[in-house]
Amino acid sequence: PGASWSTHDLYVGYCDAFRAAGHEVTEYRLDQRIDRAGGWLYYNWKTSGKKAADRPPKPNLRDILYWAGVPALEMALRLQPDVVLIFSGMYFLKELFALMRNTHLPMAVMLTESPYDTLAEREVLQYVDVAFTNERTAVDTLRAINPNTHYLPHAYNPALHYEGAGLLDADWPAHDVVFVGT
Repeated sequence: PGASWSTHDLYVGYCDAFRAAGHEVTEYRLDQRIDRAGGWLYYNWKTSGKKAADRPPKPNLRDILYWAGVPALEMALRLQPDVVLIFSGMYFLKELFALMRNTHLPMAVMLTESPYDTLAEREVLQYVDVAFTNERTAVDTLRAINPNTHYLPHAYNPALHYEGAGLLDADWPAHDVVFVGT
């Protein structure tokens, strides 16, 4: 997913669910690759041997995301999966969506930032065969660009999320309403 927080939970949950349903899943950990690409690019920039004034421009986020994501193309071409499924897509550059489309492998995206980042999500819909959003109110807007866009509600992992999981201290006050957001 590119992130190691909330969208990562979604990613892990679906990977586990696909495996439990008997599907083979090969993971491309973009979150880890972003960290490594940033370190590698910055190190090479810093140690280029040139005086600071003569160095090329310092690597930016776009450079890092490109170098972190481009090996996904090689992996997809080498493995020839039944489908390439991209979680979130926030950190997978639009140019990489376009290049992945050129592999002619079926591609889907799980959009996790609707309705907050619908404009950016709309930009990648032209490249995927199927899109899923976890926001019911965003479906019509997204479907206008890609008619194969569907609502996929939030899910849970029954091994982690259940009543009486022992996550709450008995001394905590009881509440009628609790809001949890990202």
